[in-house]
Amino acid sequence: MNIDPWRWCDGELDLQSLPAWVDRSIIETIQQELAVLGPWLSLGRIRSVTFALSNSTATHFTCYRTESSRWLCPVPVGLIVRLDYLCRLLETYGSHQSIHMVDGFFHGFEDPEIAEKHAARPLPVIIRNIVDKDLRGKDFWTKMITVDSQFPTVDDKEVRAKLVDRVKYALLYFCMHEAAHVFRMHDELIPLASTTAQGRRGAEVDADVTAGRYLSLYCQELDLDWRRRPFTDDDISEKCWTYSYGVCLVLGSFDIERYPLANFSSDDYLHPTARLMITLSESLYGWSAIIGRDVAKDCCYEPSARGSNAYIHRMDAYWIDCGVSQFHRPTALYFPFIPWAPEELALSPFKEAAQTVPSLYTMYREAVLCRNAFEEIFEQHIGYGDRAKSNAGHYFFR
Repeated sequence: MNIDPWRWCDGELDLQSLPAWVDRSIIETIQQELAVLGPWLSLGRIRSVTFALSNSTATHFTCYRTESSRWLCPVPVGLIVRLDYLCRLLETYGSHQSIHMVDGFFHGFEDPEIAEKHAARPLPVIIRNIVDKDLRGKDFWTKMITVDSQFPTVDDKEVRAKLVDRVKYALLYFCMHEAAHVFRMHDELIPLASTTAQGRRGAEVDADVTAGRYLSLYCQELDLDWRRRPFTDDDISEKCWTYSYGVCLVLGSFDIERYPLANFSSDDYLHPTARLMITLSESLYGWSAIIGRDVAKDCCYEPSARGSNAYIHRMDAYWIDCGVSQFHRPTALYFPFIPWAPEELALSPFKEAAQTVPSLYTMYREAVLCRNAFEEIFEQHIGYGDRAKSNAGHYFFR
């Protein structure tokens, strides 16, 4: 039980060992957030999670059990660097016209020969370097020097602060998702599912829903500190926009190669678009419970939708700039988050097509049903021990 997680992630972060060109201010900001996040999430629980930065340059991380009720979650410093450059890249497309790129490759009804050609297209060079899972260690830092040279320094302090905040929320979501596996006792519940595959899939959806709940609580209790000082609707709107954009950075950027919906039909994870819907839906329920649904519609729902829209539209603009016919789509997200009932939507141009065509509604419904099945296992064997019962599906399935 007493293992040393640091051996698996290149040791605890040594700031002095980082290349001189790395912006240490954003890393120090994340360090401060993680120091608070662990105790806040663990308060009053049997299990506890501690977060800390590691020297790793990986794109993913997990929690390691160090004692019977203690976990350590080493967060790769390289992931901060990757997300920072991604934010800076997308910011250059912030003033481009908003568009939605219709892509048959996502829906899976292209001719197999055409689909094969689409799948073989490379990612745009900058994105490929930023999200490459195999780029690690010295090779990673060498490649990032090249990436860094393509971005001018962000001298505007207000703009830089916004970019740092987006990276912060992207990492907070990632950390909260991993912590949810610990606090929701997924290690004990997965074997109780009818199959291991169903258990793992349900656990991943459950972790997304729980992370969404944690995000809104974190904003209320820590970022806005609502118990000690008043905050305005604009304050709430800004946070909802920012963390929605941050969730998109994580879900949309590191599983791009398997972009078509069918590639996620039997995986542990649902499609990133479905994960985005269920995560942000749960976070908005957390706001509605505090400020009321009518107020939340204007200062939470709309900004959250705009935040995810901004990410997708900027990615589409970047894709067009690089060459749609030459490169793979640079994000795994296809639809933005829309916090309204699906019968009111007409997002898909294939709405009148056969029932087998994947849609926003069917993706979200699968996510809700998958999570509800896992919730039944949780209720039977553990009960409601995680602050509050989830309300996944509260908006779409009243």
